[in-house]
Amino acid sequence: MAISTSSIDAGAIPYRDRTFDAVIANQTLHHVRDLGHTLRPIRRELKAGATLYTTTVGATHMRRLKEIARRFVDPPPMVAAEQFGLESGLVPLRQP
Repeated sequence: MAISTSSIDAGAIPYRDRTFDAVIANQTLHHVRDLGHTLRPIRRELKAGATLYTTTVGATHMRRLKEIARRFVDPPPMVAAEQFGLESGLVPLRQP
């Protein structure tokens, strides 16, 4: 079953428990403010042994643009990868 959830709250996905063999979160989780709120329903809706596929950015993503922004914005803009990035993403994914 392929379902697009681009127009619903990721923390309130309206599907039954253990519905999906896989969930794909492509370049999204680094934009989410409350990862726990979003990951809880994903975990609940994945079947046992299912997989969450996700992509994200790394700490050096758009480095030059961030350097320019720091000249004009105080404090500098939050780096999305600090919350969920290549270097930090496994921590929230491993939490129950």
